[in-house]
Amino acid sequence: MRYSHILVLVLLLVVLQGCAYRYVDHSAADYNRFGAMCIKNKLYTAALFWLHKALDVDPDYYPAYNNMAVCYEAMDENDKAKDLYEKAYLLSKDKQVKNNLDLFTAGEEQDD
Repeated sequence: MRYSHILVLVLLLVVLQGCAYRYVDHSAADYNRFGAMCIKNKLYTAALFWLHKALDVDPDYYPAYNNMAVCYEAMDENDKAKDLYEKAYLLSKDKQVKNNLDLFTAGEEQDD
């Protein structure tokens, strides 16, 4: 039941975004927030949709790369996740992004 409510919410966001798109310029941060909401609900494909839109607005918006890496890591696409964590860190030098990259790399080493 909860899953259907989440799916309806995501679909509603997509429809509303489509309706409002002509009238409102959304920022990369707006799209990133939509993506983060999807990640919290484990809707990784929907999250990737929003995060790609964030990067369409601002190709150097590092939080979107970081969140995309989180999605790909959750989807066991580790090569993509590592590349995106590295790109986010190169763009930002942000401590949280560095922490995510270090944790991911440490987890990879344990898997070997």
